[in-house]
Amino acid sequence: MRTIPNGTPETEVRKMETRDRAKLMQNSDAIKAELEVDHVLLYLSGTVLTPFECDKIHGGRTREEKVTRLLSILQTKGSLAFQHFRYSLKDRYPLLVKKLDDTAMRETPIVSSAEGRRRIFKRWDSLVLNLKADEVMSYLQSENILTDADCKRIKASVTKEDQARVLLDMIPEKGDRAYQHFTIAVKAQQPKLGDLLEKEEGS
Repeated sequence: MRTIPNGTPETEVRKMETRDRAKLMQNSDAIKAELEVDHVLLYLSGTVLTPFECDKIHGGRTREEKVTRLLSILQTKGSLAFQHFRYSLKDRYPLLVKKLDDTAMRETPIVSSAEGRRRIFKRWDSLVLNLKADEVMSYLQSENILTDADCKRIKASVTKEDQARVLLDMIPEKGDRAYQHFTIAVKAQQPKLGDLLEKEEGS
């Protein structure tokens, strides 16, 4: 795999497809339950991951934390990263490959920021009580919806509910793409809550 001039693996030149990033998130629990990162890092090192990123993944204290770091980094990678990750699973984890392949991603339409605000307000109580803000932040950041400063502001809130409130207040201020990607992230991590976001008025 060639690298671009700054030493970054070539797969980072173009962004990973939104549907592939969503597949990683939607199957994250299954991947965390089964994967040993050392089984895939040798292949991914140099093709997708930098030495620094491999060291960061190995720095996780538990197997699950290492997998969580891997998935978080993969979501920021280029268009071929998902296929490289899938290929790295083929020999040892055929069931995970099947889960990724069988994951059906429904198209999520773009709505105006005003409509996004209305939908959030309509489901406000359920979102505040149930939303796991930390699980959607990395995706929204990788899609350039949230900035580093936004994420720090969310994390600065003490309780899970306060983190959700801060995030929900931000979404309508981030443009028309924001609600679409927020919905994708929530559906991938919390499918029932994601379905609630897409219910029609009066339902």
